[in-house]
Amino acid sequence: MILLSATPAFATDLPQPLGADDFITVDAAQAKLGQLLFYDRILSGNRNIACSTCHHPDLGTGDGLSLGIGEGVLALARTAPPAPVTTASASASRAMRRVCGTSARGT
Repeated sequence: MILLSATPAFATDLPQPLGADDFITVDAAQAKLGQLLFYDRILSGNRNIACSTCHHPDLGTGDGLSLGIGEGVLALARTAPPAPVTTASASASRAMRRVCGTSARGT
């Protein structure tokens, strides 16, 4: 026969809850500027992609993909340099459908 003995748990070692003083004060004008820049495509080299294109606020500023995509909707290689691309690859087509709702060939 096995007897189990339980010891009571106490919450005395928990940290204190965070208060207003634990956070950085937000300047409304700076926050608005940051929001405008986050959605502005003019900051990209080709002026066709914004930070929000890949960093979706609805997804915790992620893109929901297991492997990020780069400019031109080409999958980013993790270890190998990218191969020359002459036509849309299957992975690029899947990524384009996932991000833009269209195919990589524009159809």
